[in-house]
Amino acid sequence: MESKNLKDVYNRLIDLYGFYEINKDSDEYKIALRFMSQEDLLKDDIDNIRLLVKDDGEDYMYFIINENTDYIGGGACGEEMITKYETINQDIILYYGFSEEDKIKQTNLYKIYISMWQDN
Repeated sequence: MESKNLKDVYNRLIDLYGFYEINKDSDEYKIALRFMSQEDLLKDDIDNIRLLVKDDGEDYMYFIINENTDYIGGGACGEEMITKYETINQDIILYYGFSEEDKIKQTNLYKIYISMWQDN
């Protein structure tokens, strides 16, 4: 299976799901990462971290994409947003796919992908 790259995932989150990126030079970006318990990512090369958010009043969901480490993660707040996040997260994992190396090494990404694929 050929996996997608993180730019494809980024575009899918924006185009299909209506997320927007928070400018990494803004105070909002640093506050958001700390609020989302992701302050450890600030120690990484901040130029490679993208924070995508979708909010609905006080409820929100977010994805963090670290292009340097191929990391995709996220979370949500609020019951309805959590349900939507779980659906979107599953779609992103299935869309992103896995590499041949993931398959050989039986990585967590590969195991999650196979588990989700079998459930669909």
